[in-house]
Amino acid sequence: MLFGPQVVDDTAAATSQTKKAVLNSSMSIDDGGTDKKKKKRPKAVKKTADYSVATSTTIKREKSKKKVSRTHVNPSNADLSCMYPTVWKGLKYLRKTTTGCLHKPVCVTGVDGFLAAWIVEKLLVKGYKVRGTVQNKNDDISKLYELPSAKKHLTIVETSLLTAQSCDLAVDGCDFVIHTGTPTSCSVRDPYSENQEPGVYSISSRVHCIVPMMNNFITACVRAKVKRVVLTSSIAAMADSVTAQSTITDLSWNVTSSLDRNPHFLSLKLAEEAAWQLVKNESMELVTINPGMLIGPSLCNSKISPGTQVIYDLIVGHYSALVDLNFAMTDVRDCAAAHVLALEHMDARGRYICVNRTVWLREIVQILSKNGNSGRALPVQQRFCDGCVMSAIPALLSGLADARRDVAVHCKAVVVLETLMENHRNHELLARGGGIPILLTALHSTDGIVAVKAAGTLHKLSQRLPTALQLILEGTVLHMLQMEEGSAAWRVCLLTLKNFWGYVARREFKTMLFASLRVAPDTASGAFRGNVMLSLVHLLDPADWPKLIPEGLIGILLELLHDDSEYSHRIVAHAIKHMLPSSYHPKIDVVVPSLRETYDRDKETIDVWFAVGAHKIAANRVVLSVQNPYFKRLLGSLQKDIEVSDVSNHTFSLLIHFLYTEEVAIDLHNAVDLLVASALYRVPELQKRVERFLVDEISAQNAMAIWVVADQCHATDLVDACVSFILRSICAVVITEGFRDHHLTAVTTDVVEALCDAMGPPWSVHFNGLSPKALRGLPALADIESLPEDGKFTQDVQSERSSVTDDLAECVC
Repeated sequence: MLFGPQVVDDTAAATSQTKKAVLNSSMSIDDGGTDKKKKKRPKAVKKTADYSVATSTTIKREKSKKKVSRTHVNPSNADLSCMYPTVWKGLKYLRKTTTGCLHKPVCVTGVDGFLAAWIVEKLLVKGYKVRGTVQNKNDDISKLYELPSAKKHLTIVETSLLTAQSCDLAVDGCDFVIHTGTPTSCSVRDPYSENQEPGVYSISSRVHCIVPMMNNFITACVRAKVKRVVLTSSIAAMADSVTAQSTITDLSWNVTSSLDRNPHFLSLKLAEEAAWQLVKNESMELVTINPGMLIGPSLCNSKISPGTQVIYDLIVGHYSALVDLNFAMTDVRDCAAAHVLALEHMDARGRYICVNRTVWLREIVQILSKNGNSGRALPVQQRFCDGCVMSAIPALLSGLADARRDVAVHCKAVVVLETLMENHRNHELLARGGGIPILLTALHSTDGIVAVKAAGTLHKLSQRLPTALQLILEGTVLHMLQMEEGSAAWRVCLLTLKNFWGYVARREFKTMLFASLRVAPDTASGAFRGNVMLSLVHLLDPADWPKLIPEGLIGILLELLHDDSEYSHRIVAHAIKHMLPSSYHPKIDVVVPSLRETYDRDKETIDVWFAVGAHKIAANRVVLSVQNPYFKRLLGSLQKDIEVSDVSNHTFSLLIHFLYTEEVAIDLHNAVDLLVASALYRVPELQKRVERFLVDEISAQNAMAIWVVADQCHATDLVDACVSFILRSICAVVITEGFRDHHLTAVTTDVVEALCDAMGPPWSVHFNGLSPKALRGLPALADIESLPEDGKFTQDVQSERSSVTDDLAECVC
């Protein structure tokens, strides 16, 4: 006997609807296909003669032997309240396979965040099992467990998503992931700032950590064979700013933001770009939701969201003046629903703009005033504060940066800037307006007041962690290390460095800086990585320096030394100076051999002539053959006239005189030529004398030139002495013209290798394991080991040697 309502449509329609219901309900993102299990077919209802609503209808029972047409009835159109539940359950009409009945959990990252908490609520209501991630399980997420079915279907995993292993833990066993980690859960937390002023600043606006962490997370999803990832992005990834004529679509990308202009927007754009690049060749599906500024009630915690903070600041009176700002508003609940829809609809692809409406700040004020919030707190009238500051700070920075202005103008500008920085809300305005490089330049001003006030302004910026981080990334540490010790500005700089030391002592801050070192060079320039490296070297305890080895410190040193920028050279110089042990003083002992014997040149007969240009130098064939094996091979024939074109007449005369008497007068003017000639004609007795002389003459100005000659002549003792001197005087050497001319030679590799040897075995082992690219350098002199036995050279080698030697001799002198 069947219980249920009378079906009032014809059999064909019922059959069509039922088939459609079977197809729709048999599809599931759980198994990815049609449920092929046969369903028990219920008995059909006989069609009655009268379908009038006003007339009572009855269900006639068909005889069991009579063959009737059987059709499926769509249960969604039936009124289940008129049936006995036990009978309906026993029919097992259709097995429900909707997305809400997934056996595997849906991973949602950062569930303690403003948006993610609402996403969790939407999923639980629909019957999903949810695995949420938090950075710290001690955070108050008790309200999440008060959601419907939360105790049964919600599990929380503590993971920071900073490493690949943490990401694997979050997504393992999940087919579907909603990643709200940009920008909330990807931020490196700062508990101290959160306690002082919750929700005011977010470190997530920094590009250095978001991009590598997005790389870790998407790669982990690919490893876990996740089917679909719904990613929270932002309309900021699509455009920096818009005008009345602008049209933003899902194909738009932000091409305006940079590290100097809206770095937070840049980080959002790079994070989404990285995600799309990573899934480009993978089978995993990616959908991005690009909302505007999120507003609405907070479901999980009491911290005010950035979007709601704007309205809160208006109510409490933090805005003293109206500013022409336009916001793209999105209700957080609508945004959460959009994420769930993107998860459920298999045909969802690409990027989706999620914005309710745009609104001007003045409109928000008017809405608040109509709802009982009018009064002195609301900035209805223009007053002197924010509006003036927003126009004053760029004007002050422009005046300070203009070198043509009088010093008095610079003094007034920097004094006002220091005063304005007492208000922490002005920090971001100055930093985003490109003010930090201008202040760093003013730090080196010859005027004492300008330098001290610039240092004071930087000190005030360092009192807040977000702007302190930006100071580090823009090279403040290097500029402060270059200050004259004992000066008034130097003492203020020490206070700033003290603030930096306090931040680096925090594990989260160090983790973030380490992540910055791993940013790809094409994403972050050498100066960016160099600033981070120098800050870590100077602010970390020396016992923690070995932790920088796996972070690629040695490779960064080589990269910066090979860079053409003088700024990069100065960064690495201060890092090496700080790392070099104070006990590093290698002893260079040049052993000078003696000739077999000496001869009186006036008493020896002349039987060979050396033609050097227009001059001829007389010598005795037997004396030269006895004194030097190379001349013995050269003079093996009976030829009386030998042409010499690779050294000058004066240098060759000194060489021949030395082979007779073992006497030579070496000075800075002839030292390089004698070194080249002694190496060329293989006279080690003379070469070692020149090496010993040049070891005592090495200075910051000629160290690089001497090293180049010594390396080409295989003067190993002199090479070691040059490397030792360069390492000990690296800050003075890198600013010389000689370093700029020869920094692409192998000397940079020798310097880093010597540093690693001085630092200890772990550093040396890592250096020896590197496989650096071929070094670019100056054309080397013809190697003495490869010279022909007869000592003859081609004209090209001679001219090349002559020009290079002349240039190096000038540098040494």
